[in-house]
Amino acid sequence: MRVLVISNSEWDDSASFGNTFTNLFAGVEDLCLANVFCREGTPDTKTCSRFLKISERTILKGEPAVAVSAERKVEQGASGATSFFKKHRWTIFFWARELIWATNRWKCKALDDFVRDFAPDLILLMIYPYSYINKLALYISKMFNVPMVTHVSDDDYSLRQRSWSPLYWLNRLYQRKWIKRAVENSRALYCMTEMQMEEYGRYFTTPCKLLVKGVDTGSEPAPRVSESVKRFFYAGNLGDGRWKSLLSVARALSGLNRDGVVATLDIFTPTPLSEGAKRAFSACRGTTLSGKIPYGEVCRRQESSDVLVHVESFVKKYALRVRHSFSTKIVDYLARRRCVLAVGPSFVASMDYLMRKDCAVTATSEAEISARLNDLISRPGMIEEYADKGYECGKRDFDLSKIRKAFIDDLGRVIDESSAN
Repeated sequence: MRVLVISNSEWDDSASFGNTFTNLFAGVEDLCLANVFCREGTPDTKTCSRFLKISERTILKGEPAVAVSAERKVEQGASGATSFFKKHRWTIFFWARELIWATNRWKCKALDDFVRDFAPDLILLMIYPYSYINKLALYISKMFNVPMVTHVSDDDYSLRQRSWSPLYWLNRLYQRKWIKRAVENSRALYCMTEMQMEEYGRYFTTPCKLLVKGVDTGSEPAPRVSESVKRFFYAGNLGDGRWKSLLSVARALSGLNRDGVVATLDIFTPTPLSEGAKRAFSACRGTTLSGKIPYGEVCRRQESSDVLVHVESFVKKYALRVRHSFSTKIVDYLARRRCVLAVGPSFVASMDYLMRKDCAVTATSEAEISARLNDLISRPGMIEEYADKGYECGKRDFDLSKIRKAFIDDLGRVIDESSAN
């Protein structure tokens, strides 16, 4: 089976898309993977073997498609321009990117040669609200007669969003048109949550199916070493207002540390934060804020922690964007057999799941955060209780061997049906 994965970001095992599909594809026999990605970046994975980069920079330089190789990344701060664009996600910037891709210079010999040489049996498209990725996938699928399946993680299609900008809504409607074309020309749409699967099933005629990262139930997690000072840990994206929720956790812990440090919070994030946000975190006693670390180091630090923190934004417009999402880190958390502290609105799918299953300590408002933290510090048995609850829930709902087999079998059926027609 030869699968061409088309994505916005490069395949990086420490990021959501790469982490999820390395989990699903790793160890599958007779499988060959290639990745076409659409931004500046360096792949970091051993699961996928071939990569083609197409970005605004390569298009403008006159070398639209560039073959690259995976490399172990050295973590660096974002460049000034990259940091600015990440902090200011203005619609005008997205339109400028769309205009560059609208030149169609990405339709080049290097792209055609890459696809022809790889000879994919199937295309797996990561759905984003960027028309050029969907156009790229449709071009390859039709040009080379390759069947396609799609995967969506965030709510990139519905109109249940919040913005007062007419430019935002013009862009949303335009992007919806190309998302619909891509999904309707695919054989299946894989969704992150049952909530998303049910809602998107009403939007599209393409069958919607559930696909999540799995837990290796054959391996036992490392035992937790209990110490008097409890260690809280967070690693990941803090964009879309998540940093404010995490800051509320840091401030609440700082209050508990007033008469002596009883708990620490270590934060590692690739998200560029304002100087004001950095100062706010540094003012919290017991909290440290650092940049991104490799995925292997994230795993080691999770194992050496007492409580693993998950946050979603309480800002309505940001929470609506991720209401269908289910963070890959939640599956990792449950597999580590560590207590999970989850903070965010109850209508977000990840929070809804953790609350329904009672497998995490949850705070669905900023007012609840201090009380939940006080419970964890004053009742150490609660940490053990929710570590065990989460682990058993992870084994029951996210068995990797079952999820992987169902997914690979499904892809095989799509290829077989396409070959028969």
